[in-house]
Amino acid sequence: MFKKLYQKIFSNFFILFLLLSIISCSKKNSINRYSKNGVSIIENKIFKRKYKDLTFTNKIYLTDEYLGNIGVKNSTKFIDISDRVIFLDVTSNYQLYSISKNLDNFYRGARLGQSSEESSILFDFVNKNDTIISVDVFSKLTYWDKDLNFFKYKQLDKGFKVVKLFKYIPQRDLFVAHIIKNEVCKKSNILCLLDRNFNIVNKIYQYESEKYSFMVKYFVSATENSLYLAIHDVNSYRILNYDLDGKLLKEIKSNSKKIEYSKEKKEFFLKNGIKKRYKNILSGLNFDKGFLIVQTNYLDKDKLIFDFYKNGEYKFSTRLPKDKIYSFIDGKIYIADFDNDIRYSVLDYGISK
Repeated sequence: MFKKLYQKIFSNFFILFLLLSIISCSKKNSINRYSKNGVSIIENKIFKRKYKDLTFTNKIYLTDEYLGNIGVKNSTKFIDISDRVIFLDVTSNYQLYSISKNLDNFYRGARLGQSSEESSILFDFVNKNDTIISVDVFSKLTYWDKDLNFFKYKQLDKGFKVVKLFKYIPQRDLFVAHIIKNEVCKKSNILCLLDRNFNIVNKIYQYESEKYSFMVKYFVSATENSLYLAIHDVNSYRILNYDLDGKLLKEIKSNSKKIEYSKEKKEFFLKNGIKKRYKNILSGLNFDKGFLIVQTNYLDKDKLIFDFYKNGEYKFSTRLPKDKIYSFIDGKIYIADFDNDIRYSVLDYGISK
C-alpha cells in the first residue's frame, strides 16, 4: 500500500516538474510598450539573454613604457575630447594621460597633487571646446588646455556645491552636473544642467541622502539631444531618458534579480558597521555605435554582462572579463585592467553576427 502511494506521489511530482520545466523553457523574451503620464514606458522581459561576442583588433597597450604598477582600482575615467581621449590615475599624484584617437600619440600630461593646493580630490572631467575642466568636492574648478597644461583655478560660490561634471553639451552651451544642497540633517542631490557661469538652468533628477554622503546614485550618458540615467538600485533595473529641458521622455525597464555580496564581503561590511547585503544591479553606461550599452553587475561564466539596447529595446548582450573598467568611445573600447599590474589598453571593436 505504501509502495503504491509512494509511486503515485513520485509520479505526480515528476509530471509537475516536467510541466514546470516546459513552461519555464517556453518563456520568450518580450517587449511591452505603453504610456504613463505622458512618459513612454518600455518593459523588456529578458528570460534568456542573446549573447554576441565582440571582435577586437589593433590592440595597443598604453602602460608598458609609461605607467607601470600605479593607480587605484575603479578610479579611472576615460574622457572624450575631440581628437583625443584623456584619462586620470587617481594616485597620490593624480597623473593625467592623453592618447590621440588614431592611436599615434600617447603622452603624459599634468601631474596633480604636487602642492597642497592641487591635492584635493578630483571627481570628474569634462571637455569644453578643448579646455579640460574638473571639479572637486569643495566646488573648486581646475582648468587645463588640450595638451594637459594647467592654466587656472576657479572657486564656485553659488549656494550649492558642484561635485561632479558629467558632460559638456556644446549645442546648448550647457554642463551636465551633479550638485548638492546641504540642509540640517540631510542633503538634496540634484542632477541638473548648468549654464556657462554654472547657474542652474534645469533640474533633471533629485533624491535625498545623508548629509555627509558623496555617493552619486546614477550613471549618465549624454547625446546631442538627451540624457540617459542608469539608476543605482539593488531592486530594479531601469534607465531614465530626459530631454535637455528636463522632461522625462522614456523609462527603460528590464526584469531583474538581486545580486548578493559574497560571504566575505558581507562580513567586511558588518565589521565596519555597514548594512549592505546586495549589490547595485547597474554599474556603467555608454552610448556608442547607435547602442545604449549598459554594464551590469551580473556575472555569466565569471564574466560581466553588458546589455545592448536600441530605441529602448533590448537587442543582445556580451560578456567581458571582470575586475576591469571599460569605456566605449567612437568605435573603440578603452580598458583599465586591475588583474595584476595596472595596465591600460585600447582596441577597435566590432559586433559578431
